[in-house]
Amino acid sequence: MARMYRVLAFFCLIIALMALWGALTGMAALFFAQTGMFLALSFVDLSERTYMTIFMTYLLVAFTGFMFYAFFGHYPKSLDEHAITALNAVSAYLS
Repeated sequence: MARMYRVLAFFCLIIALMALWGALTGMAALFFAQTGMFLALSFVDLSERTYMTIFMTYLLVAFTGFMFYAFFGHYPKSLDEHAITALNAVSAYLS
């Protein structure tokens, strides 16, 4: 079970690096923190029941946070303005 926590740490690290590459520093910091947490827990000798309880608690917190952000997140007010800006940038790049 400890190996699975190392696998989770690896994938969180990959996501954090991609977020850092995409200039999403908040997301990158969150996933670097998760990487450290999973890596630290992988070296603690716990029972499988404890590992599963920790993981289920992690999933509950993560999904609750995601749903809260999805419903009450602060999104840009004018998505059309951002779409026009993106289209202008793409057309300028292709020209």
